[in-house]
Amino acid sequence: MSSPRLVIEVAVLAGLGALALQGPPLQVLAGLGAVGCGAAVLLWRRRLPWALLTGVVLAALIGAGIAGGEPPPLLGGLLIYLQLHRRWTRLDDADDRVSLLLAALMLVAGAGNSTSVVFLPLGLAWAVALPLGLLPSGAAPRLRWRIALVGGAGIVASVLFWITPRPAEPELGGAGGQLQLTGFASKVELGAMDALLSDPEVVLRAAIAQPIPGPIYWRGLALDAFDGSQWRATRPPVPAQIQAPEAYPPEAVKVDVLLEPVPEGILFVPGRPLQVQLSDGGALSVDRQGGWFTRGGGRVRYTVVAVPPFGVGRILFPTEDGGGELQRALQLPRLDPRIRALAEQIAGDGPADVQLERLVTHLRDQYRYTRRPADSGAEAPLASFLFDRREGHCEYFASSLAVLARLRGIPARIVNGFVGGELNPTTGWWVVRRYHAHSWVEVHLDGLGWVPVDATPGPGAPIAPPSRWDTLADTLQTWWMDRFLAYDRSTQIALVLRAGRRAEALLPPRPSPASVPWRGLLLLGIVGGALGIGLRLGLRRLSRRLRPGSAGVRGPVARLHRLAREHIEGLPIEIPPHLPPVAAARWLVAHHPGPEADALLELAWLHYDVTLGGAPAATVLPRARALLRCVHKLRRADDVTSAAC
Repeated sequence: MSSPRLVIEVAVLAGLGALALQGPPLQVLAGLGAVGCGAAVLLWRRRLPWALLTGVVLAALIGAGIAGGEPPPLLGGLLIYLQLHRRWTRLDDADDRVSLLLAALMLVAGAGNSTSVVFLPLGLAWAVALPLGLLPSGAAPRLRWRIALVGGAGIVASVLFWITPRPAEPELGGAGGQLQLTGFASKVELGAMDALLSDPEVVLRAAIAQPIPGPIYWRGLALDAFDGSQWRATRPPVPAQIQAPEAYPPEAVKVDVLLEPVPEGILFVPGRPLQVQLSDGGALSVDRQGGWFTRGGGRVRYTVVAVPPFGVGRILFPTEDGGGELQRALQLPRLDPRIRALAEQIAGDGPADVQLERLVTHLRDQYRYTRRPADSGAEAPLASFLFDRREGHCEYFASSLAVLARLRGIPARIVNGFVGGELNPTTGWWVVRRYHAHSWVEVHLDGLGWVPVDATPGPGAPIAPPSRWDTLADTLQTWWMDRFLAYDRSTQIALVLRAGRRAEALLPPRPSPASVPWRGLLLLGIVGGALGIGLRLGLRRLSRRLRPGSAGVRGPVARLHRLAREHIEGLPIEIPPHLPPVAAARWLVAHHPGPEADALLELAWLHYDVTLGGAPAATVLPRARALLRCVHKLRRADDVTSAAC
C-alpha cells in the first residue's frame, strides 16, 4: 500500500475510534466498520450489492428513528456506512478526500459526546494524516516536505480546535448517558449502596483552595420520609435564589468541581454552601433540605464556597417552614417493638444532644462496619441490622441513628453523598469515586438548627491506595477535561468577542451601535478568508509540484489516465517508463491482451484528443471514467476478464 493510501486508512480508523468512544451501540458499529474498512484494503474493487445494502441500511436507520432512537447513534451509523461504501468503491484521489471529510465528521460527532482522553491521540492522528492524505497518488516528497506538511497540519488542527462550533456541554463518553448511582435519587431502598461501595468509577474531581480539617463530606440529597425499608425526599426543588455574603467566614473554602452526570442533576457540595455558580451561568434549583440541582444530565462544572460540615465551624441549616418540617422529621412507620425499647435503653434521659451522643457511641462501639452485609435484602432490614447481623455499611448506621433519634423526639433525616477522596499529587485535584459513597444523619437541635452527625465507624477509609497507573490516568483525564472539555461554546464566544475587540482597536475610533465588536469581527473574517485562500493556492501549487509526471499535463481526462497507469504499475506490470501514453498502452495490449489493456489504449487516445487536439473534456469525461473502471478490474498479469469494456 502506498504512503498516501496508508495515512488515509489511519485517518479513517481515527474517525471510527472517535465514534466508538461514545459507547454502545456505536462502539459495536464502529468495530464492524473498522473490520469492513480493513477488508476493503485487502479485497479492493470486489463487487458488492451496494444498492441492496443501501436500502437495508436506510430502512434500519429510519426504523430506529421511528422507534425512538437517539440522534447521535443514528448519525454515527450513517457516517460509518458512508465510509465503508467510499473505501470499497474508491476510484481516485477524490474518493480519498471524501474519506478524510467523513473521518472529520466522525471526530466532530465524537467531540460533543465523549470525555475520554483517548480522543486526543485520535484527533492528532487525523490531523497528521490530513496533509499527507491530500498528496496526489504516487507522490514521494522529500523528508523536509513531509515534516513541513505535518507541522502545518498541527497549526491547522489548533486553529480548527479554536474555531469549530462546540456543544455547550459535552455529554458523558465511555458507557454513555448518566452515571447510574444507585442510592442517589429522591427514593432510595435501604441497602441500595451495596453495588457502589466496590466500584472505582470516578464521580467528581475537585480543586480545593485550602485544606479542610478532617474527612471531606460531599453533601448530596437529604431524605426525610421512612417507610421501614425506603427513604425518600418529600420537598421538591425550587429555583435557587442565593446571594453571596459581603464577607465569608474564615472557615469557608472555595472548591472548583468537575462532576460527571448523575441522576436528577444532583450537585455535591462540601458542607453548607454560601455561594454556588455553574461555569456556564446556568440556572440552579434547591430543595428546602439543602439539596442543590441543575438541569440536564450532562457533565457539570461549578464553583462552590461552603462551610465544611465537621471540624472547625459546624454546618447549620436553618428551619425554613417551622413546625411542619420538624414534624415530618419525626414521623415513623410501624416498627419492631424491640427498636423502641433499644432507643429508650441507650438514650436514657437528659438533653437532646446528650441522648444523641449516647446513641452515636453505642452504634460505633457495638456494631461492625462492612461494605458487604451478609443479608442486605432482609424483609425488615433495620431490625435485622440492629438485632441479628450487627454489621453493615453506612446506610444501616445512618438509618439506625435517624430512627432511634426520632423515637426519642429528636427530628432527624439522612443524607446521601460521599466522604473523603484521593488527592492526586500531580494535579492537586481530589478524585472522588463511587466507592467513596456515604450516608450520615442531620438532626435538629434547638438553638442550632440542622447539625450533621456521623455514627459510622471510621468513615472515609479508602479501599486501597491508587496505583501509579491510576494516578497517571487520572492526571491525563483531569488535564483533558480541564484544558479541552472546559473550552465550551460560552468560552469560545467570549474568546471570539475578545479577539474582535482587539482587532477593532486597530481601526479608526468610531462609536459602536452595540456591545458586539462587529467591525473587529469583520476585519478578522477578511484576514481569515485571505489566509484560507492563500493556503488553498499554496496547497494546490505544492500538489502540482509533487505530482509525478504531471508537468504541463492538466485536466480531468489526464488525471484519469494517470490513475489508470498507476493502477497497472502497482500490480506490478512493468511498462517501459520511457514510452509515451499510446505507445505504453500498445505495449500492454501486446504483452497482456485483454479488455483492460484495450481500455487503457482508448483512454490514452482520449487523453491525446483533449490535451493535444483541443477536444472538450466534458464530452469525453463519462467515457473516460468508464474506461478507468474497466482498467481497475485488472488484478494480476494472469487474471483478466473476458467482458468487453
